[in-house]
Amino acid sequence: MRISALKEWFKKGIDRIIWYISLFSKRFHVELAVMKLMSEVEALKKRRQEELAELGERIMKWRETTEAEVFGDNEEIKDLFKRIEELDRKIDELKTKAKEISTLEE
Repeated sequence: MRISALKEWFKKGIDRIIWYISLFSKRFHVELAVMKLMSEVEALKKRRQEELAELGERIMKWRETTEAEVFGDNEEIKDLFKRIEELDRKIDELKTKAKEISTLEE
């Protein structure tokens, strides 16, 4: 009887350890996924900064010109605005996805 009780306690202990390991593994995978998404967010933010810098340079060039047709480069500026807005949208999507992943597993 004493050996069977020890076996049962040992089995329960092993089951509990397996449960903790499983929980830790799932949480670890969630955290890795969130870190990957946040890394993508940072890369997109960097691209956004580059686009904003280019936009700023073009606006400064407009200011320096003495030509009557200052807005001749308008389509390129509109394209820059569109690219920046697209990057903003992607950043927001990735942040939302990271938040959803983080909260789903809790």
